[in-house]
Amino acid sequence: MSWGTREVLWLRVRHLRTRTNRFLNVAGTDLDESTSLTDRMYLLYIAVIIVVWAFLSWNALMGFTARGLTLLSPDTAGLLLATLPLVPAVICLVPSIRALLTSPYKMTEQDIAYLGSDRECVRTAIFLDAARGALGYGVVGALVGILVVGGLNPTESAVPIIATCALAMMAGRLLPWVIGLSRVSPTIRPKALALSVSCLLLAMAIGSAFIPLAVVVTSPKGELMAAACRLELPAAIVLGCGIAAEWVAIVLIAPLTSIVSMIDESEVYAETMAIRSIALVSPRTYTQIIRRRKNERRGPLTSLRIGMGRGALLSHTTLSAIRRFEGLGDVLVWSAIIVPAGMPFVLGFGPSLLLLPWMLLIIRSSGKPHEMSRVFDDDEGNRMLRSNLPFGPLTLLAIDSLPTLAVACVGSTVGCVLTLGAFGNVGTGIVLSLLIDVGTVVCGGLAVVIVPFIYRKIWFEASLLLLVGTVAATPTLGSATISAAIAAVLIAAGMAGIAFGRD
Repeated sequence: MSWGTREVLWLRVRHLRTRTNRFLNVAGTDLDESTSLTDRMYLLYIAVIIVVWAFLSWNALMGFTARGLTLLSPDTAGLLLATLPLVPAVICLVPSIRALLTSPYKMTEQDIAYLGSDRECVRTAIFLDAARGALGYGVVGALVGILVVGGLNPTESAVPIIATCALAMMAGRLLPWVIGLSRVSPTIRPKALALSVSCLLLAMAIGSAFIPLAVVVTSPKGELMAAACRLELPAAIVLGCGIAAEWVAIVLIAPLTSIVSMIDESEVYAETMAIRSIALVSPRTYTQIIRRRKNERRGPLTSLRIGMGRGALLSHTTLSAIRRFEGLGDVLVWSAIIVPAGMPFVLGFGPSLLLLPWMLLIIRSSGKPHEMSRVFDDDEGNRMLRSNLPFGPLTLLAIDSLPTLAVACVGSTVGCVLTLGAFGNVGTGIVLSLLIDVGTVVCGGLAVVIVPFIYRKIWFEASLLLLVGTVAATPTLGSATISAAIAAVLIAAGMAGIAFGRD
């Protein structure tokens, strides 16, 4: 083993120990401070608890998935198997787009100090991190394949199905590395060609994922399951060849990468490693710190002058949303995925028992919709700016949230069409989703403005829970019209509280 490899492995072990200590601190212990026999027995106790919990959770997940998949018809099960190659397209899409902006290989302060001056060490670290990430994604894909096989019980061999899931995840994980490393390689000329080839690879990966689905859909009814099983082995072979090609590209590009560019792009990651423990107790605070730090590095955008007064304020909030584009992703996840996911259960097309997990998901993901009123929060927090704005709090909230609210409304409309298209009542689902989107903005305003009569701010999660609970009460109320009317009244009351409140 060369000196560079030993150095990289030593650093990775240190990083793993630091991450482990960060999680063990929640349980009140630490690997470094556990020197006595009692402390070590406590560590063993925690390890046993985690293993038992993982085993029981896996069995419960297997049983739940099997019960759900056994209800599918053979043709539906065949379509499910045919969509497995779509996994890498979904997995690699966002990281690949991100790789066009920043390298997937991030260096900590220790990496920069110990490895930054040695190109061989950096190359070894790239290989190690890429392989580790691909193997991790492969394990997750294999577990997904085991869940699918356990629920469908296909007549053919299950090994190609599991292999397809694992290889699909690995291919999706390696593609961003190819794109990111080619972008920070100054010796590849011209850069536009390298980026064009990377985008072409991304488009081919996404496009080829639809081929098995198209083959199965064009097969005769009653034979979809057999056609999907026959496609699993060729799909696994193609994915394996794709992984080999991606790895060859990484091996060829890694020695040409610019260490200076990677260190520069790793600045925010290295600086925030010291506060990583905040993510355990306050994920939203940690996310805001990261995004503010990234925002500082981007520099100002060009001015966009729409007009005077409200037009100038709208240009300000539009540029702010574009400059912090990560928030738009959160808004789309909230409006196009999380909110429409509960509409079938709200409208009675699914078991009402799943409304409670949906509401828990809503509260757990409350940091994402808070992005819709983020500009309003920033403007209210800047007292020097706020005192010179000739707008009331409600007008300021409406204009500051208009771009993100428009994105949310489009996302909710598309999400409801895709979710409810097979059931009907698409219009009702869209109305309820849009009420949640508008109400989310109002909840963000109530969390900033001191509301009359109660003379305090209203916790964002509490008001959001009340709004979503009203929509989720549709099966109990017996009519979506009644729940929509109650939600509209709550939104109007919240808007009145903001309009007459004190900011």
